[in-house]
Amino acid sequence: MLEIKRQIEELKPWWEDVSIRGVSTKSIDHKAGRNKDLLFSKLFDVRLGREFFQGKSVIDLGCNAGGSTIEMLSRGASFVTCVEGSEHFFRQLRFVINNTSNYQQQTKLIAFSLGNKTEAQLDDVLGSHDIGFCIGLIYHMKRADVISLMRYMMRNTGRCIFSSPTTSENRSTDWTVDYGGIDMLLEDAGFKDKVVLLDAKKGEEDWSWMTNTYYFEALR
Repeated sequence: MLEIKRQIEELKPWWEDVSIRGVSTKSIDHKAGRNKDLLFSKLFDVRLGREFFQGKSVIDLGCNAGGSTIEMLSRGASFVTCVEGSEHFFRQLRFVINNTSNYQQQTKLIAFSLGNKTEAQLDDVLGSHDIGFCIGLIYHMKRADVISLMRYMMRNTGRCIFSSPTTSENRSTDWTVDYGGIDMLLEDAGFKDKVVLLDAKKGEEDWSWMTNTYYFEALR
């Protein structure tokens, strides 16, 4: 236990609150963000069904320290490919997965930046999966990179889940982060429509459990 706490301390700062052998990263780093358990139980379990990930292979794009990966595996995902471009977050991810019982054999960890890549490179490195999962990422990326990533997901995954804020305030991207901007990206990537899973600006009063405020499934 003391060794786990020491390593969590050494890996600060944490963006996610993750439980590692009973020790919460937030208990060591009080500035750590939210745990993903409420996001899954209050949103994905309700809108998609708790069985949504059961027996499925998933690619978790921009996975940070692996909070979503753990939630998907706990819901029966057969395998999760974890992709993280930040060296710091990738070290956290590797530590979390290596110290979470039974999950090491059900994951593949890829240190890979998704920016400035061709669609062929994305296909080659990331492969094919039942579910593409991309939350809290696209509003950090340039427009061309988002379109390439969306096109990769359209070709190589069965279901495509995204999230984003819906305001460009404090966003340093070259596209407008709002409803219209997101719809234009989906159209340019070739998606035909979307199903909104949650729009927190239209009815949700408690945002404390969310990573972003707008969650949707892109439809071919």
